[in-house]
Amino acid sequence: MYWLSVVIDTVDVIAFFVVENRSAVLGFIMAVLGILFAFQLPRKYVLSKLSFGTKQSLPIGFDDPEWLAGKDGLRARLRADIQTYVAAPKELGIFKLRSCLEDHTRPLVITGDGGLGKTRLALELYRASGFRGVLVQKHASLEDVKSIIEDARLNKCRTLLIIDYIEQMGSLYDGIHQAIISQSKGYAFLITTTRTLSNGSATMHGPVYLNSRACQEISLNDRLLLPWRKQVCEEILTNAKVPEPLRSQAIDSAVPLIATLVSYDFSNHGMTDNKSDKDDGYWLVKRLRRHIDDNLADEDFTCLLCLYPMNKAIREGLPKPLRKASDMLQRQGWVSTTGSGKAMQWHLGHDLLCDIPLVHFLVTEPDIVLRLEAIERLGEHAQSLQGDYNLAIALSRALKKIIMETPAQHIVPTLAASAQQIALTSKERDTALEMVDKSIYSLSLGLGEKLRIITELRGLSHFQVDELLSTFNEELETLIKLVKEHPEDIYLLISNASMGCEHAYNRLYSSYALTHYQQPYPPIGLTGKYIPDLYIIDGDITKLLDEFPADDGLSNDLRGWVAEKLYLSATSIKRDDLYHFVIERYKGSSNIELKFYAAKAMFAQSHDIAERDNNPDAYNKVIDLYRNDEHGEIRLQAAKAMFNQSNVIAQRDNNPDAYNDVIDLCRNDEHDEIRLRAVWAMFNQSVDIAQRDNNPDAYNKVIDLYRNDEHGEIRLQAAKAMFNQSHDIAKRDNNPDAYNKVIDLYRNDEHDEVRLRAVWAMFNQSADIAKRDNNPDAYNKIIDLYCDDEHDEIRLAVANAMFNQSNNIAKRDSNPDAYNKVIDLYRNDEHDEIRLQAAKAMFNQSDDIAQRDNNPNAYNAVIAAYAEDTSPAIQAKVQSARAARIGWSVVAQQYPQAIKLADKFLVDYATDCVNCSVVAFLAWLANRTQDNQQRYEKIAQGLGTQRTNWTFDEFAQLIATFPEQDKHYAYQAIERLEHSYEERPEPEAKGIPA
Repeated sequence: MYWLSVVIDTVDVIAFFVVENRSAVLGFIMAVLGILFAFQLPRKYVLSKLSFGTKQSLPIGFDDPEWLAGKDGLRARLRADIQTYVAAPKELGIFKLRSCLEDHTRPLVITGDGGLGKTRLALELYRASGFRGVLVQKHASLEDVKSIIEDARLNKCRTLLIIDYIEQMGSLYDGIHQAIISQSKGYAFLITTTRTLSNGSATMHGPVYLNSRACQEISLNDRLLLPWRKQVCEEILTNAKVPEPLRSQAIDSAVPLIATLVSYDFSNHGMTDNKSDKDDGYWLVKRLRRHIDDNLADEDFTCLLCLYPMNKAIREGLPKPLRKASDMLQRQGWVSTTGSGKAMQWHLGHDLLCDIPLVHFLVTEPDIVLRLEAIERLGEHAQSLQGDYNLAIALSRALKKIIMETPAQHIVPTLAASAQQIALTSKERDTALEMVDKSIYSLSLGLGEKLRIITELRGLSHFQVDELLSTFNEELETLIKLVKEHPEDIYLLISNASMGCEHAYNRLYSSYALTHYQQPYPPIGLTGKYIPDLYIIDGDITKLLDEFPADDGLSNDLRGWVAEKLYLSATSIKRDDLYHFVIERYKGSSNIELKFYAAKAMFAQSHDIAERDNNPDAYNKVIDLYRNDEHGEIRLQAAKAMFNQSNVIAQRDNNPDAYNDVIDLCRNDEHDEIRLRAVWAMFNQSVDIAQRDNNPDAYNKVIDLYRNDEHGEIRLQAAKAMFNQSHDIAKRDNNPDAYNKVIDLYRNDEHDEVRLRAVWAMFNQSADIAKRDNNPDAYNKIIDLYCDDEHDEIRLAVANAMFNQSNNIAKRDSNPDAYNKVIDLYRNDEHDEIRLQAAKAMFNQSDDIAQRDNNPNAYNAVIAAYAEDTSPAIQAKVQSARAARIGWSVVAQQYPQAIKLADKFLVDYATDCVNCSVVAFLAWLANRTQDNQQRYEKIAQGLGTQRTNWTFDEFAQLIATFPEQDKHYAYQAIERLEHSYEERPEPEAKGIPA
């Protein structure tokens, strides 16, 4: 393809070269023709360019692509003979982009915000391609599309199908795309334009056109195309001779549509006033109103623009003032027509002519109550004119811009009111209304995701709407369950979701049944464009990096709010380019809070890189930059990095000395959290040395320095060291008194985790003494002191002690009633592990009674008590009780009950091959039929090498009565299933790892 690049370069040179001499012109033409016709392939390229002029009739719903440019009015500004071609940057030159059309299986999709030049670029690509062009509009049929594709294939005529504003096509697009893939054989290609493109998230399963993996994308929001956009603006304004300073202001906008509007208005009306950089909406509204009717109310004027493109029925139903304004818009070229008769439609020159006034009308109303009323009135007005669907489309297009310019505390109600108008046009309106309402108040979705659901609602199928609604209901149920466990996290999520709107906060507060009220913090003075969530969809941060505004004009409090949200976005998405964005934005700031977020971002990034690459050197940058910073919170980020780095190196190299740097630098720091990192390092170092050298004295340093420290977390490290030391000495010397030191020092400490180490020591001491002296009363001390403690882990140690004590007494005295105390005290405890000790006790009690009285119904109590318990460990005990009840039913010769219970068990626990094998065998013992035998063998096949925890001594007497063949079969099965039964283990002493 080298020849093509030579020809392209030559043509480009000639296209931009100004020739004044006729002979020079002729010379250039002859030279180019000589180059082109010297090769067979270039000749075909030129012929394809020449064949463009051949006109063919097209069915209804299709047109020549030049229709997009129009013959007069605003749209004519896209015509080739008025708007000369503007070269794209070298990396994205027109012929580079044209090469994207070679892949007929992946359409070229031009994306970007309204007015950036999507239609313009699509037309330029079509003109440069040399292909036959066909514009596909929403009234086209799939059968006609297939006919055009078939014609292209049969005539070997490369045909380019263009769909401008793909959203209007709906499901038809998928059919067009599939037809091109399956039928064209490389002779039909597709260019489309759209404002948004999905990256194929799991939440939204839209049509293929929303999936970036199925297309090639050119994004006009890309920074690489910013020079091209400015160059387009300059060309447009220069051709129209627009004067300064208006010309420079319009060029700086980098929005070709703004430049086109300026030039068209100037050409027709001789603009004299300047456009304000900060108020494009006001400028456009003012100019349009001046040329139409100043007496028309703002609301009526806005509603009229939202009705475009309007059909004949809507236009004929317009009140006289709106009809007059519509006629004026058409006479002045802002509106054009298509079709005829009943199919006639009136179109604005560009949808920004609707979007900008709509945004201006709503965002300039500071009173949120009046704004919401205005949105509702627009909906009612549009509905009365049969244009509610048109309004929904206009709101969908403009909503992001509206939210960007809306004060943060007004975003949620503005979203809700706009979403309602859009949802009202849905076929499943009630479901759609409920879904968008719950999406707005979702705690898991960012603002960008919520906005996306609302603006794409019209394109979602009812299945997708139902699925989203189900997802939001599940989210609500899940988070309600988490309120008790993580209330502060739920409060934070609610605060983020409400964005300072008290009504939204109150609704969420009520939905999650929170126990205390916190006034929401409204970020007064902050608009939506400063909320990072608005720019992020499915983790794509491109728009945030490209478009997020500087915050120099904000107060320090608001700048801190923005910095925190950017930092949270970075830690959530974990992308190096977003971390870099936050770091570079704030690291040089004189504002300590902003600098702090840069330091936090740098630590988080270094941590992610260190874990990803298994490279502790990733922490060096944050350590070197901030280790000696004068501000404690910033210096803390370096201390955290230094501790993490030393921890990784110490484990990797088996070298406790790796902790020395952080210990030496931070042990005397005045900031408690920094000093804590040194103490953590010292504790870990002592653990490593104690284990390496089998020397409990290694803990002495951290114990001596910090045993009485005022900071609870620092004192905790000394308590952990003292517990580990006493544990090692007690085991080494077989001396329970080794625990006395940690018990005496910390048994009444006000810090729960410190006191817990004393309790653990007391438990281990009690267990050792009880075992040594065969005296269950050794547990009395810990039980009496802590049985009602509020700390769950301390109460759990007591429950363990009480279970061990009752277990020992029950075995010693053959008295199942010994378990009553632990059962009565903890059977309904909220803590799963504590409640488990009661369940274990109740199971053991049932087991003892069943053996003593040969009574299988002894297990009924534990089964009934915990049948609905949500703890998996307790449910395992219930399952064991149900299996044991079946076994004792067989021993007691209650065969009908055994069969009935076994059948139910095998249904309820069908996935548990081990226990089901035992139960199926028990059912065979109760009724030795061929069916029961086959059922057992089928289930037992899944055992593999697994064993059960069952013994079958109790069944020996029953099996002895069987015929020899059955007896032999039973003994074989028992050999397969039986596992020597071990005594119930007591909890072993607890140690604390580094």
